Amino acid sequence: MNNLLIAMRIKLLLIIYVLLFLQNANAQDVHFSQFYSQPTYLNPALTGSSEQTRLGISYRNQWPGISNTYISQAVSFDQHLAGINSGIGLMVIRDVAGAGQLGYTNFAGSYAYQAQFSENLGARAGVSVGYTDKSVDFSRLLFNDQISRGGGVTFETDPGIKVQYLDISFGSMIFSENFWVGVSGHHLNQPDQSLLDGESLLPIKFGVQGGYKAKVNQYRAGREQSVSAAFSYAAQGNYDKLSLGAYFVKEPLVTGVWYSGIPVFKSYEKGYTNNDAFTILMGYQINEPNLRIGYSYDLTISKLVTNSGGAHEVSLVYEFALSDHIRLGSGGSRRRSKVSCPSF
Repeated sequence: MNNLLIAMRIKLLLIIYVLLFLQNANAQDVHFSQFYSQPTYLNPALTGSSEQTRLGISYRNQWPGISNTYISQAVSFDQHLAGINSGIGLMVIRDVAGAGQLGYTNFAGSYAYQAQFSENLGARAGVSVGYTDKSVDFSRLLFNDQISRGGGVTFETDPGIKVQYLDISFGSMIFSENFWVGVSGHHLNQPDQSLLDGESLLPIKFGVQGGYKAKVNQYRAGREQSVSAAFSYAAQGNYDKLSLGAYFVKEPLVTGVWYSGIPVFKSYEKGYTNNDAFTILMGYQINEPNLRIGYSYDLTISKLVTNSGGAHEVSLVYEFALSDHIRLGSGGSRRRSKVSCPSF
């Protein structure tokens, strides 16, 4: 009987430890290296920024060299409404951390409005409201008593614990046909994401994005050739990340390289250089239909370099024109400037 009580106490302590560890591990948001393949996730102000209907699909396999890898998936849809200078969008993100032990699913709708200051200068502001379901599946966990007893657990536990919450985000952006600068704030209502009885508020994530595009020339009946420099900074709780990158477009091919880290200005502990990864991107654009396919690989340069296996990411973006009545009119006589940010 005493052995059973001791085993029960150990099991409870392990469950609490696992829940606390997984909560901290998932305190930061899902990260995609191809930021602009999911523009409404990066910044709600980009909702409807394309001239056509846009469908985006992303898949990311992070650290495949480590047991119980991290899998992230996203599907988004957004539509430009020309007659009211607006855009609407829907997005679903699914993230599974550690062999399904912690699952995160978010459903969100977004809206953005565009103001035109001049023929070549505009601004956008957007909001996103989402619903999140977060859960732990204990049937995928292996405890010490299962090993020692050769199978069954010492006592019954709830096979799954979950929490649901409302999530609100906001973003704004100013842009021309050559540059863009945006700011975003996610989880502004700081929802309680605790899987235990206590409180665990989801930290607000602040982001800044921007870049500049220079067109080199036009060739082959108007196909684009350009060079872009871009950056993205995000801070959430004790975590922050700076990414610097460049794209070269010579349609139908797109190549890019990104560096992530803050090596000079910040280190998380003594002797630890704040480097994260180099990202290499290859993309292909098909004009008819308007389809973009991208693949990127994150080469880890942190202390995980020998074990992580980096990260593989694939994206697909398809743009198409819906009927005129969905576009809600011509949008006025003033020419609408287009956000010049990359496609991947």
